[in-house]
Amino acid sequence: MSEGPRGQLPPPLSQPLPRIIEGPRVTLRSHDVGAASTLGDLVMSNLDHLSILPFAEREPLTLDERRAMIEEWELTRLAGRDCVYGIWRDDQLIGSCGLHRRLPDPAALEIGYWIDVAHEGQGFVRESVLLLTETAFTFEEIDVAVICFDVQNDRSRAVATSCGFQTVRTVEMAQEFRTSAASGREDVTEMRRAAFDVAWRDETG
Repeated sequence: MSEGPRGQLPPPLSQPLPRIIEGPRVTLRSHDVGAASTLGDLVMSNLDHLSILPFAEREPLTLDERRAMIEEWELTRLAGRDCVYGIWRDDQLIGSCGLHRRLPDPAALEIGYWIDVAHEGQGFVRESVLLLTETAFTFEEIDVAVICFDVQNDRSRAVATSCGFQTVRTVEMAQEFRTSAASGREDVTEMRRAAFDVAWRDETG
């Protein structure tokens, strides 16, 4: 699980992020209002598991509230700001992830993610992160992908490390991203374009 230091927003991306990203075992699809109840069911069944993430404190949402949130996500995607994706394994929604234009560095995109507890430890988050990193670097203006996570979040640290991200600093967590379950400090990890292994798909089975 990961959420992410913030500051003044950079300019939008040169074009919207893609709606669908195909991987060897999972497909990332921007959330659709038609699947709002499916997303809601998955969030609620994992709420304790997700308590360290800021959005969990806004739950439970009504179905109309969730639909409105998904509609807002699509507007931010079209504006070149963010895209929040469902992680789909065949026809099953197993998690959520995203690329976010919310760091002050104009050459950076932040990656966030969470996975259904029943699907942890099976490499689906790692694949999703690599798909998002690969997608980030299709934009000429992006040179670094960033993952931020609570210093106590060992699972997120393991995902970032397995994907080749390097810890660059530890910072105080912005107030708006703190929760009652958070430590108040987060590690910032980075993957530079030049260091990204473009052949990662060959090793994913």
